[in-house]
Amino acid sequence: MTQQDKIVYGHFTPCIGFELKKSNKEKVYVYVDLGLGKWSINDTESKQIKRFDIEGYELLRFCAILYPTDKFITGVYNNRLNK
Repeated sequence: MTQQDKIVYGHFTPCIGFELKKSNKEKVYVYVDLGLGKWSINDTESKQIKRFDIEGYELLRFCAILYPTDKFITGVYNNRLNK
């Protein structure tokens, strides 16, 4: 997953979010938009620090492992594997 500036049309609307916490004061949020193929790192005030393109299937596979019963994530994952 690398930082790129692929032009996509649409509004960044995350469908998956993760909280990565080192302590109560030190944490960041990772938001994933599978529709646009982007993910971002945000601070505690929801200000975007960086945005990245989703490269490959690692992030999507990670989401499918975390949420194996979610039909949306499983459907997107299976659809992209069959391409």
